[in-house]
Amino acid sequence: MEVERPLVAAVAGEDRSLLTSATLLVLAGDAILIAGTFLPWVRSGTATRNSYASMQAAERLDVATSDVTAAVLQAWFFVPVAAALITVGLALHHVRLASVAAAATVLLTSGCALVVVRSSVPVGAGPVTCLVGSAVLAVGAALHARHHGTCVSCHPPGT
Repeated sequence: MEVERPLVAAVAGEDRSLLTSATLLVLAGDAILIAGTFLPWVRSGTATRNSYASMQAAERLDVATSDVTAAVLQAWFFVPVAAALITVGLALHHVRLASVAAAATVLLTSGCALVVVRSSVPVGAGPVTCLVGSAVLAVGAALHARHHGTCVSCHPPGT
């Protein structure tokens, strides 16, 4: 016969609640970030370009002055894939996959968004939206990774 342990149940409920909140932050940040990639990033004349068109134009204009810049421009087109990996990782309880994908996505999108915001070109809402999404995603991913390892309901005693 199993004895009820109210303290363990209360801690498990609190851990589960924190983990759920962290997961919701990750998913919200992910969604905000992806939405930001499709919003206008730059304006030139009468044309507005989202992040994908902007990166493609930068590649065509041979803006990349180093191998690192060229790699970043090419990696940009994998941002939606990385964002999907975050969601899949969480859904399948692969915290490391979700954490690595989140870190890569946050670094790439926030770095590119900061470069565009600090540039001299007229900027649309996209880069700022990506910065907000990156911040929410980073906080959610950090909380999720921290609480997942100590979550009593995720890792019951004796397992």
